[in-house]
Amino acid sequence: MGLSQNIKSIILFLMVLIEVLSSTYWQNTLSMNACRWLHFISAIGVVILLFSKTVYYGKGLTQYHWVSFILLLILCAWSIPKLNHLYLLNSLDFTHADMLPVIKIMCQRWISASGVYTLIPEIWGGVMPVYLPAMWIPFVPAILFDFDLRWITYGMLLISILVMLLSHRTFLGTLMIFILIGLWFDYVLNVRNETLVLAEEGVVYAYYIGLVISLYKKNVMATGILVALCMLSRYGIAFYSIALLLYYLKWDDKSKLVKYAVSATTTVVLLITVTGAWGNLSSFINLSGNYLSAISTNPNKYLTVMEEGLGFSSMAGIDHYTQVYWLQIILLVLVAVVMILTLKKNNQWYKLAWLKLTLVVFYNFIVIPYPYLIYTSVWVSIGILYFYVDHTPDNSLNLTNASTH
Repeated sequence: MGLSQNIKSIILFLMVLIEVLSSTYWQNTLSMNACRWLHFISAIGVVILLFSKTVYYGKGLTQYHWVSFILLLILCAWSIPKLNHLYLLNSLDFTHADMLPVIKIMCQRWISASGVYTLIPEIWGGVMPVYLPAMWIPFVPAILFDFDLRWITYGMLLISILVMLLSHRTFLGTLMIFILIGLWFDYVLNVRNETLVLAEEGVVYAYYIGLVISLYKKNVMATGILVALCMLSRYGIAFYSIALLLYYLKWDDKSKLVKYAVSATTTVVLLITVTGAWGNLSSFINLSGNYLSAISTNPNKYLTVMEEGLGFSSMAGIDHYTQVYWLQIILLVLVAVVMILTLKKNNQWYKLAWLKLTLVVFYNFIVIPYPYLIYTSVWVSIGILYFYVDHTPDNSLNLTNASTH
């Protein structure tokens, strides 16, 4: 007999806890190589547990839903004043980090109906904006209503957590994820704050949490939209999106295939059209080549990033970045192919497992492993844990009297 589902839930929590700690606090006490291996092994552990979670037990909302909102309010009351203080202390200066300053100019140009994807002379004497449409368009409200762009990264992350809580309220699942969320926020607020102070990556975290929710809820149209948003912010799930399309073609009726294809395609076309990005498609396709060229041109610039990143490119060294890149592509294709060949019908845990494995490969073999990038994979694990915990064959872990159906 295998492990019971409630024991698996506890193990999953521990695996995600190791993911969080190895990408945050443990880097101050353990060697980076130890953190890299702990993070990778725990992430693979999450995937293995998902592959063994083959039964769907649908449950209603529980009587403890108020716990979710109290904890969320506590998170806001704690984090918002701290973030406001950090934003006042750290102005948006492209000499510290140019991501948000570039996005700010792109948004200003879009509002004024000028060329978004043209040279920006104000930054570094001339820099080309290369951000995919779904990465920068969410920041437009900050320009329209004149507030700090960084509230968008925080706000979208917070909204995605709220939507997750509204999707499936569980007592134990809520407690578990807020332990992890609390640890993550404490680290990025008090120890290493570039994630919410200098970076735009909170938008990506939100998209992927949304994708987890839509896959879990088996909402095909929402899945198509979220897949498109994820691809138009970070292209890491390009092969996964194709595998998902073939899954719907193989296992589901034509209506689901059409919903997925139409919603994803419509979202992509709409975003590219609205943002005026049609003329920049070749640049998007060549983004990886640009990163490889940047490393070869100025390797010393990326040495610190390599040393601080969790990815295996850091272990391979700056001289082997090209090999790491091609290994990443090969592994992503392999994951997609095996997914198509083995994916079980009507099983959202398998689809979530392959999503997680895709992100493990993408972020662990990314050639420029900025520390905050891998948090996308961590947030996916947190979202998966929330839905996983309460779906056990018995109620010993649920601490609720919700009925099954």
